[in-house]
Order: sequence, then C-alpha cells, then structure tokens
Amino acid sequence: MIVVDPRSHEAERVAALLGAELPDDLVAAATHCSVLVADEWTPVTAPHVVAARAAGARVTCLAELVLERASVPVVGITGTAGKTTACHRLAAMLDAAGRPYAMGRSARAANAWPDAALYEAAGGLEPPAVIVMELTSSHLAFMARSPQIAVVTCYWADHAELHGSVAAYREAKARILAFQTEDDIALLGPGVPFAPGPGRVVRFEGDPAAAVARVLGVEAVDVTVELPHRFRQLAVVGGIRIVDDSMAATPAKAERGIRQAGPRAVLLAGGDDAGGVHGSPEEQAALVRACEAARGLRVVAFGSAARRIVAVLPGAEVAADLERAVARGLELAGPGDTLLLAPMFPLTMAEREAFSSRW
Repeated sequence: MIVVDPRSHEAERVAALLGAELPDDLVAAATHCSVLVADEWTPVTAPHVVAARAAGARVTCLAELVLERASVPVVGITGTAGKTTACHRLAAMLDAAGRPYAMGRSARAANAWPDAALYEAAGGLEPPAVIVMELTSSHLAFMARSPQIAVVTCYWADHAELHGSVAAYREAKARILAFQTEDDIALLGPGVPFAPGPGRVVRFEGDPAAAVARVLGVEAVDVTVELPHRFRQLAVVGGIRIVDDSMAATPAKAERGIRQAGPRAVLLAGGDDAGGVHGSPEEQAALVRACEAARGLRVVAFGSAARRIVAVLPGAEVAADLERAVARGLELAGPGDTLLLAPMFPLTMAEREAFSSRW
C-alpha cells in the first residue's frame, strides 16, 4: 500500500496518480504501508516517518518519483540560497533558446519544486528536452537517487530543526551528488564543501543558471526574472520605498537584503520562533551577524521571534505582529527611506501575501 501525506502540496492529485491512500491517521497508516510519500517540509524525525521506517516501508518523496519516471535528463538544483532564482533563470534561458523542458510551476511563492504536472509529464518527454527541479534539503533527505546534472548553488549551516542537526542537514544536501554515476555532472558553486561522486565536476563562479546553460549547450543570455517575496520593490508610498524580502526567513538570507537596502532602511524583522528554528550554534552565529548588519538602522521586531532579535539589537522596537510592525515602520520612515521586510524567521504564506497585497 502506498500512502501520501495528506498535507502535501496537491496531495489528492498525487495520490490519484500513484493509486495511493490519503489516511486520516498518518502515523497508523505508516505502520503498515509499503511506501510513504513524505511532504516537502517533513522533518526526518517526524513520527510517521519513524513509524514507516521501523515497519520496513520505503520513505520517499515526489521528487524521487519524478527522477524514477523521467525519460530525459534531470537538472536538480539545490543550495542554501538561490535555488529558486536559478531554476527560473535557467527556464528563461531555455525559453530564449527554444529548448524544450519541463518544470513545476504550482508550488507556493514560485518555488520550482516537483509537482503533480511534472510527474505526469516526466515519462513522456523526448530529447533534447530536460527536466528542471528545485530540490530542498527536505526533498533530498528522502531520496536515494541523484539527478544527472546536480547543481549546488552555495552552502552554509541551516534548517537543523528539520534534520535534527547541522551535520544531518549537510548530509541531506550532499545526497544530490551521492548517487551520481560517471556519466553524470556535478556543478558546484564557490565554497561548496561536498565531495563529488564519480561524475564530471564543474566548479563555477557567478550565475548557476548560466553554468547549467553552458553544460546543456544553450547560450547563457542575460535574463531578468522577478519572483515574489525576494527583495521585490512593491511600491513607493509617500516617498518611502516598500521592499518585500519576506522569503528571507533565515538570518543569512536576511543579511543580504539588509546590506542591499542600505543605511536608510527601516527593517521589519521577526516571525515565528517555534520548533527550535535557528537553534544550532552555527545558525545562532548567523543571527548575530544579520543583526550586526542591521545595527544603526531603525528596526521593528515582531512576533515570538522579537525577543531573540532584541537580545542582539537592544535598541529595536517591538510590535506584537507584522501588521503592527508595518504601521510602526511607516511612522519611523520618511521620504527617501526603504521599508524592508526581511524577517530572519519563518512567516506564513498568508502573512507574506497580506504584506505584498496591501500596496
């Protein structure tokens, strides 16, 4: 019996394609299934994952099932940052070259995660088509296959809360290379510390999409992609530039936006501090660095994470939630300033959409 986590994106459609069940009691079903298809954001220590493995079931995810079904080469792109942008930039280059490809388009916030449509299309493609997939660490943790063209944009410690430790997070990321063969290619960005497999290794600087395009024999043209919630200017209100960088839900990503916004920014930072997020020593150090980058800015911290930001930036103001933080940020900002939402901590998609849609 195949079981699909009912919380997964497009769970009903995926279950129908696989002939699988969507159980009400996932843990109970996991104890007697033969295959468990995990959700994209499932911790490896989740009770239903532990139960399935203890029962001898295979634990997999839709990304691995796409790889098994694929009739053409798969470009898998991972990295602690930049993977979504790299996928969309590569897609734009393939479009410009007239090269056929398939990529998931239905995931939240423009993430290029595998989806049901990609699974359906994967078996019917013919060369020179390729498949493009964004692979998070929580895809890779459940995969025992590697894509033919494996790309790692960058790496630093992150998401210990999903994997149990930074070492386990690193191991999950490295699985994108672990099962490659000598006919495969690994493209590794600057400083990526993973030991490649037997395939050809290409080290690249700069744009990972351009590096993939060159490997595919496609011209690496200059393309611009605008993706939601990734340092995107939404409006200018009363001379104040409103910038949505709300996908910067980790300190290192937020630090980039803070530096890009410049010294006249009013920073809105905070979100959900539940579940041990950013709890490892490496991630706590990244939080300190991000807050140090914000020193001298006007900062409004919000949500349950506010206390951790104020501990590093004692001059920060505190608001109960994002809505109140926005109101206070607008009071602090003036013409020529930037109101920047770079939270450092997780936000819900509803919060991101509410911020972006109000302008």
